[in-house]
Amino acid sequence: MDNVQELYRICSSSQATEKALKLVNKELAEFIQSNITQNERPIFFDAIESINKTKEEYFFKAGFSTAVTLLIEKR
Repeated sequence: MDNVQELYRICSSSQATEKALKLVNKELAEFIQSNITQNERPIFFDAIESINKTKEEYFFKAGFSTAVTLLIEKR
């Protein structure tokens, strides 16, 4: 489990990860400003939040499963 935590720590503090997230957030903000009306924004944000939550859960489960498989194979 320490290996999984170390991998997470490395990726979460990576400059490349931070740069990619900032770029995506910037592009999303620009899209919202130019394409979504003020009245539609709460609905849009709720949809985005739901998608992000589902995506985070999926990637966490997939990453955890992969890490467990790699650790078991390593033994």
